[in-house]
Amino acid sequence: MMTGPLILGASSRVGQMLHHLWAAGVLDFGDDPLWQYRRDGADQADHKIIWDMCADPAPDISPTGVICLAGPTSGPDLDVNTDLALAAADVANGAPLLFASTQAVYGPQAGLLTESSPCQPGPYGAAKLAAEAILHDLPSATCLRIANIIGADALLMSAARGPVTLDRFPDGQSPKRMMIGPLVLGRALVDLLAKEQIAAPVLNLAQPGLIAMTDMLRALDHDWTWKDAPETAIPSLEIDITAVQDLIDLPCADPVDLITQARLAGWDA
Repeated sequence: MMTGPLILGASSRVGQMLHHLWAAGVLDFGDDPLWQYRRDGADQADHKIIWDMCADPAPDISPTGVICLAGPTSGPDLDVNTDLALAAADVANGAPLLFASTQAVYGPQAGLLTESSPCQPGPYGAAKLAAEAILHDLPSATCLRIANIIGADALLMSAARGPVTLDRFPDGQSPKRMMIGPLVLGRALVDLLAKEQIAAPVLNLAQPGLIAMTDMLRALDHDWTWKDAPETAIPSLEIDITAVQDLIDLPCADPVDLITQARLAGWDA
């Protein structure tokens, strides 16, 4: 028996950031969460459970809610995402379930994308879309199509490795994307779990506002070089977050604050 939420995928990049924020005392889940790992490790703290979601039956626990961050983002095992969705539903057993999907389900489309927009995903987005379908008719489950999570995103991961090259469009601008910081994400997950019934199978999730990648690198004080954007590149990817904003408050995205959140969550260049 437990009285707090269960976090599946604690060893993922996002899971590690949320655990860092929780351990530092800046992210409050209410009751202490239980962090799920596939294998035991010396670097793992208390409040953990070892469970191979794809091989072992669900543990006999009763979480107040479940947040599923587990799942590969690339490679040959993308289909595992559907198995993880089934395992998450099993262990939730009727408790609120938030499943981390991705805005990648929409693919490289221009314009404002709502939850009902057609999806044109690549392999990763298609795997998450298939996982969403598994949970679609489960009343207690909501799949979150999350924008770029700063600190686990390609831009900051590239910046941590060294020089960055950005696409430059004919107007001289870099790509613009919607983003969310790890602390805002954690608080959004806590707030959504507290809702008795979300009544939405999918929700877009990001902080309001489009942010240029050049502004992120300026906030990081990190140099970049340019290359001409290919014809297939999309200048702006924008998701409609009206539905989630009807449920919870989300602060507007600001490059300096996003970098601050990433550093607070353990990201280091």
